[in-house]
Amino acid sequence: MSNDLASNSNAEAEAWVKEVRRILKRMALRLATEASLEEADRADEANLAEGIRQSETLKQEQDQVRFATNQIAIQELTAVASLLTPVTPKFAQLIETYSAAKLVFDSAAAEAEANETYEPFFSDQIAFQKEVETLVGLQPEHDQLVAAKTEIEQWQTTESSKVDDVVKLTSLPSLLLAAQSKLATLYDTLKLQIEQSEYLTAKGLLADVDAHLSLYGDAQVAHAQAKESCDTAWYQNVETILQQARQVPTATGLATEFSELEKAAQASYDEYNKQEYAEAQKLQQAIIDKAQLLIEKNKLKVACDFAWIQNVQPTFSEAQQVPNVPGLNKEIGEFNSACTESNNKYYAGEYVEAQKLHQTIVDKAQLLIEKNKLKIACDNAWNQNVQAIYSEAQQVPNVSGMQKEGGEFVNAFTASNNKYFAGDYAEAQKLQQAIIDKAQLLIEKNKLKIACDNAWNQNVSASYLQARKVGVVPELKTAIEALDLAMKASNDEYNKGAYAEAQKFHPAIVEKAKELIQAGATTMLVARPEIGSTQELLATSKLNLMSTDDQQLVTELIDKAPTEKHKQNLRKAVASGHSAKEISDFAAKIRFKDEKWIQENLHVTVTSSGKGIQQQFKMSCQATMVQAVRAELDPIYALQLHEENFDITQVGKSEQTELAREQKKMLETDWAELNTTYESQAKQRMDNEDPTTKLALEQLLATATTNNEKNQLNYEIGRAEKFSPDVLKAWFDKDVKGKRSSAGVAVHIGNPSPEHGRGRTGVDLLNKNQASTGLKYEQVLVNDSTREAAVNDITAELMLGRPVPLTVGSFEGQTAHYVLALGIVPGNPKSIIIHDPGTGTTVMRTEDQLKNNQMDLPSTWGRLTDYVKPTPI
Repeated sequence: MSNDLASNSNAEAEAWVKEVRRILKRMALRLATEASLEEADRADEANLAEGIRQSETLKQEQDQVRFATNQIAIQELTAVASLLTPVTPKFAQLIETYSAAKLVFDSAAAEAEANETYEPFFSDQIAFQKEVETLVGLQPEHDQLVAAKTEIEQWQTTESSKVDDVVKLTSLPSLLLAAQSKLATLYDTLKLQIEQSEYLTAKGLLADVDAHLSLYGDAQVAHAQAKESCDTAWYQNVETILQQARQVPTATGLATEFSELEKAAQASYDEYNKQEYAEAQKLQQAIIDKAQLLIEKNKLKVACDFAWIQNVQPTFSEAQQVPNVPGLNKEIGEFNSACTESNNKYYAGEYVEAQKLHQTIVDKAQLLIEKNKLKIACDNAWNQNVQAIYSEAQQVPNVSGMQKEGGEFVNAFTASNNKYFAGDYAEAQKLQQAIIDKAQLLIEKNKLKIACDNAWNQNVSASYLQARKVGVVPELKTAIEALDLAMKASNDEYNKGAYAEAQKFHPAIVEKAKELIQAGATTMLVARPEIGSTQELLATSKLNLMSTDDQQLVTELIDKAPTEKHKQNLRKAVASGHSAKEISDFAAKIRFKDEKWIQENLHVTVTSSGKGIQQQFKMSCQATMVQAVRAELDPIYALQLHEENFDITQVGKSEQTELAREQKKMLETDWAELNTTYESQAKQRMDNEDPTTKLALEQLLATATTNNEKNQLNYEIGRAEKFSPDVLKAWFDKDVKGKRSSAGVAVHIGNPSPEHGRGRTGVDLLNKNQASTGLKYEQVLVNDSTREAAVNDITAELMLGRPVPLTVGSFEGQTAHYVLALGIVPGNPKSIIIHDPGTGTTVMRTEDQLKNNQMDLPSTWGRLTDYVKPTPI
């Protein structure tokens, strides 16, 4: 039902109501003439009410008719819509939307009919009818798609498998590959259109796909014909001559022809194996040509071989019996050259040219045989007159200072040899007396050299080597060059054999060595700051803890100090925990001292002489290192060491110096604290052991009652050898428990006894000085895998002004000796300032030398095995 139909029905109903009212009014007028006005009015009201009731009844009946009429029209449309299928995603969506709307509409229609509320539902009928009309209007498009899809599905059933079989083929020859490629492209497009439900477009592609499938079949026929043609040509023209050529014996001179034949055959094979039969057939003529060349060339070789056996072989064999000796080089060379030239031609396949050279070989062989007879006579004369004196001269060492005499001897010998090796045997024998004379001169000159060597070793070598151990940094370039120059001057004379002149330069070498040592000390003095950042912070902190009066006094002392070095040493004294009174006394002592005095007296390392504090006992490196650490950070303590000892850089004549007494006291003290590094290593091992072993080790540790016993037991448990609990218990009960002291044994360096004493660790000794140093030290073990990181950590600590003790040895894990890292010399790579208590010398070594186990310290040790890391407390 349309909108116009609905509008007309409403108008008719309204007109009908108006007409009813008009008739009722006319009836009322007639009644008024017959009755009183009051009665007429009552009648009019009653009649009007009756008319309205009848009108409403009529209106309801008309709405019912209209509702039914609309529903019939809608049912006709939905009957058509129900025939549509979800042939494409578009139609699937439309049908889904329509179905949902229909369910809603049907439910609403049933409700309207049940309640007889028709008029409010008319607008829903109109809207739903339009929606269904739109869907029904797509029926032609739907039918076309269904027909196209049906045709495609029929094609897929009958034809698509044929196309699939072709498209999936691999390794096709070019003829078939081109046809397959075009078919595959069309087929991919067809499948894409089907996948996208574009059935009309896909239907249009079916004919093209069928056509290209047919073209592929045509290509297959052509391909088979090409193969048949190629096979026929091979059997008729190629196979026989190729077999003949391959029966020719292999020979170097025929290698090119063999190679070219096989290349030609392989090229044809390759095309055939690729099913490129037309190309393979084109290459068959090249096989024929190369086979013919090989056969003809072999005939020339056979002729050359026969001529060699007949004319050359006997003379050649006789010449081959002559020994190959230098004096016959010319004749042997000419003979060999003739043979080689002929052979080269032969092996190059030039058989005619090789045969022409046969007579030359015969001539050169005869000359060689005659010359060999002359050589034998010359050899006899040499052995009788020259060999003995020559051998004696050969025993003299070949040294640069005797190059003249050695050269003359060699020249005489060479002159004779040259004649000999040139085959001039009479001239070689005449030169034998010159060889004897030059040999005697050489022997005499060697005696003079030995005397010069002894003087060098006694007076110069030690000083030179000591200077070169200072280190190599840019700041020492001039001093190193000066030493090298003096060394070169002496070496130049030495190498010329002027041994007396060489010895005159020895004092200059010693002097330049001392200058290099001084320059090294200066470089280290400049590079090392007087006070590090850690001590600066500590000084500020401790100054703030002083009373107001002490703060004022110390601040005034620092402010009035004459130089920055004076100020820095006063701040170091504050950081070291000294009282205001001690600092005031110290300030008075140093006030009028120059900077050189400060360096020499407020430090025990890096002095102008390159010397510093030295251990007084054979095994007191740890105690000396502890003194150096404290003195480096506490200038009042450093000055005390200098004031109480005549010379801290030398080994005293006895143990009675204050320096020695302090070292001995530390060396012979038991460990005062638990070594956390040893404890950590032991725990790490136990955590990785099986429960039984772990329990046994824990029980063994529980029997240790002192830190000394615990330290020694932890160390042995944590070793790489992983000793069993039984072995460890036996050792502990026998050698340690209640018996063994952790203290060292002091044996003075001046003691001639072979007894070395015993050393000890220095970590606990360092930590006894925490109040002065402001640092807590902890041992860090080093191995090849951690050495680079360790050196980087050491450098970082030194940059903060924290001295770092190092333990060195000659192999992994050996803790043989303590040295002290003091500071950094800038550069690339940076150098580390190291004081060696064993010799009392301060040197520089690069980071790379530490990382690569090339420290080469004055005490001879070269490998970093652990270090003691400082941490501010």
